Order: sequence, then C-alpha cells, then structure tokens
Amino acid sequence: MKAMLLAAGLGTRLRPYTDTVPKPRLPILNVPLLHWSADLLRQAGATSLTINACYKHDQIHALAERLPGFSGTQISKEEPEPLGSGGGIRQARKWLEGGGSFLVANGDEVLLPSSPDAFARLRGAHALEDALATIYVMRHPLVGTTFGGVWADRNGRVQGFGRGRPVGAPATVELEPLHYVGLQILSDRVFRYLPEGKSNLLYDALAAGIAAGERVLAIIDECQWHETGNALDFLAASAACIRGFGAPRRHFALERIARVSWPSFDVRSTAELGLGGTGDWPLALERCRADGGAAVVGDRCAVADGVRLRGACAIGDGASLEAGAWLENCVVLPGARIPRGARLTNEIYLPEFI
Repeated sequence: MKAMLLAAGLGTRLRPYTDTVPKPRLPILNVPLLHWSADLLRQAGATSLTINACYKHDQIHALAERLPGFSGTQISKEEPEPLGSGGGIRQARKWLEGGGSFLVANGDEVLLPSSPDAFARLRGAHALEDALATIYVMRHPLVGTTFGGVWADRNGRVQGFGRGRPVGAPATVELEPLHYVGLQILSDRVFRYLPEGKSNLLYDALAAGIAAGERVLAIIDECQWHETGNALDFLAASAACIRGFGAPRRHFALERIARVSWPSFDVRSTAELGLGGTGDWPLALERCRADGGAAVVGDRCAVADGVRLRGACAIGDGASLEAGAWLENCVVLPGARIPRGARLTNEIYLPEFI
C-alpha cells in the first residue's frame, strides 16, 4: 500500500530549537519523530512511501535515506513555502494514485495504538464502506477548545470539522467531537476535491467531499497520543515514552519503534528507577537512579565524574557530558556537548555544529 508522510512544516512553535533542525528530526527515545511516523505507516500496511519536505529539506532527505522497510521512498519538495496537508498530497499525486487508496500520516507526532490490530480495523472499515477517507481518532478533553474536532455521529460517519458543531449538520443527529491523531486512509477519489495550491486536507478536501455526499468515517481507538508542538509538550512526550519504555509492562509500540528504527537500542542502554538497568553508562545511571529518575542513553557517549541526571532524560548517540553537569527532564541530541558545570532543566540541547 502506498503512503504519504507530511513533513514540510516550519516548526515555528518549537523555535529556537527548529532554527537549525527541522521538527521531524528531533528525537523521542533517541528516535527522530519522522521515524516514529514512518513506522506507524509500516504497521498500518504501507510498503512504499512519499515524504513532502520544504523547510530544511536536505535534513528530511537524509532522514528518509535511513528508513528501513519500504520498497521505495520519494521526496516531494515544496518551494518556496509549504503547500499544507492538502496541497502537499495534490503535488505528490503521481506517486500516490493508482492503488485505490493510500495512507497519510503527520511526520511530527507520537502515536501509540491500543493494540497491534488497531490499524486492521481502520483498513477494514475503509474498504467495507468504500469511504473517501477513514480517520483514526481518539476522545480527548481538549477537543472543541484547544483542538478542532472531527464531528461524527454514533455510526462513525463524519459530518464536518472544527471547534464547533458543523454548520448544516441536522439538529436531530447527535454528534461527538473527536481528536484527529494524524493517521488516515484516503481513497484516490480525494484528488477530485483537492484544489490547486495551498490547502488543508480536512477543512478543504474532505469537507467538500462530505458536501458532495461522500462517506468519511471516524475509527475511535483508546490510543496514546503525545503532542510535540512546543518545547514543554515535546519534553513531556519524551518523558512519558522514557518512563513507558522502562515500565514492567512495556507498550508493544515502544518496543517496536526501538527495535525497528534504532537497531542498537536495548536494555543495556536504558535505566529506570528500581528496574536494575546498568550497562554502557553504569556510573551515570547509578546517579540517575539515586536521584529518582529515568534515562535513555545512546551509544558512544562520554560522561565525566559528578554528572547528575534527574527526571526523565534522553542522551543521544555520541553525546558528551562534562564534569559537574546536572540535567533534569532534558533531551540531548546526538553529538551534543554539555559543558562543565552546566545546569539544564526542561531543555532540548543541540550540537554546536548544527
């Protein structure tokens, strides 16, 4: 099955970290966000992949070259500015059309499905109903306020999108606002509804399809979804995954992303309070454990005496922490050097050479 990964955004809410690094390159569990989304598409049945790119597209291209498990990967470059979720798909039409339906995922989110067969439900419903789109959603308390909603009836038929009840929806039909978590299946018919130029997939194309009588479905799952739009949300997502990976009953999707996208990842480079993990960083991890924290540590890292890790920290491959550095709830990118005596809290730390 063909698939599209949307990775052309500017990452404006994550500045200054995205001044030099595109958001899909930032890592959760030391795995770039782009790889999380690509593995999500693999789980959902994708065999070939198209990625759109605009901002720092060379770095997106480099990430794409390291993706395993696809028969082919293409980059659809958008210039001089991103075309939006709808415009990006329209531009990539030549790579996506021809299979009847294709998958689409956002390239900058962390989504953990409730079970390994969750995506089979998505594909099965889409085929059975011959839907224009089948959207993977969850219930979320902030839908309708912080997030716009996917408004669906009790049969899962989507009536519209937005923060309020869709205009024109029958008053007698009970609707529930649901949160779109960045994955859906689209029929090739969607190209009939995509306008030229920049557009939004939901609010322009799918809304037009619904108005024309097309079926758009919502499949609800009790999944875990982590926002990464700003620095605090990104760090919270990182912390949740670090603690989840160290939990006695590890989520199957966390195990999979580590094995598929980071083959060197194993419990020897992971520590969680009380689990007895040691390995490549025994002294640093003992300090982390003593401070009641959890850490994911990459390969070829160097740590000096007196380094302390607190909260949930992710240390990338080849990073260096100099004497007396203290980190709490931080993500250190591969190759970064934390200077002597540094005190960092809730920080995403970039290498100097980026």
